[in-house]
Amino acid sequence: MPINPQPPRIHLPKSWQDCVRSAVIHAIALAHYAIVYARAWAADSINARVRLAAVIDHHSRRVMGIETFRNNPTAVSVSRFLECAIHTASATPKYIICDKGQQFWCSVFKDWCDGQGITPRFGAVGQHGSIALIERFILSLKNECTWIILVPLRREAFHRELRFFEVWFNQHRPHSALDGKTPYEMYHEISPACERPRYEPRARWPRSAPCASPHAPVASHCGAPIRLDVRYHWDRKHLPIVELRHAA
Repeated sequence: MPINPQPPRIHLPKSWQDCVRSAVIHAIALAHYAIVYARAWAADSINARVRLAAVIDHHSRRVMGIETFRNNPTAVSVSRFLECAIHTASATPKYIICDKGQQFWCSVFKDWCDGQGITPRFGAVGQHGSIALIERFILSLKNECTWIILVPLRREAFHRELRFFEVWFNQHRPHSALDGKTPYEMYHEISPACERPRYEPRARWPRSAPCASPHAPVASHCGAPIRLDVRYHWDRKHLPIVELRHAA
């Protein structure tokens, strides 16, 4: 019997094909979403079907607000968004760091900053890193959210997913630039979880050795049994909350 060199074709069930087709549609839709960010606080803009604005605190990396726009946001709409962020935070920044997009490099936005007692500072045109902190946040938003989920087609649903990420980013995501603190802990100047007494599973951990790490104090004796608890913010698998607990 002759051997057929062609590999067998596997026919997917119709429901699988529908899922694949739906995923392709969402992937195409994702290409139409772009990031427009405002900031420290900080700000910027990119042309796309749906615009996104985010403002972060320069000191703590805390996200102060996220908003989406159906059309290219104007200076007025960006100013209103920042007013909402200021009202929610009950605090007004001394500076706003942004690029020279048309929403910011105009008299309307500059006059609004003067009225709020804010000094606008603008990054260099075309120079990478001139607004580094907001660029880093946008990269985190892409890598840890929009690039790994099926982005909702409805603007309201997309905005809800961004709000979930904002809360998780502020309250549960440690930052190496903040020595392991979360933006929430840094912003409110509270004792960070990474410095609180912890459980040490290593029975022979050299407690007194200067090279021993981590440097957080041990809550009980060394060699204590532990368990790793993992839950997810609003059941979003891309937003994990990991805690180390003592095993009974």
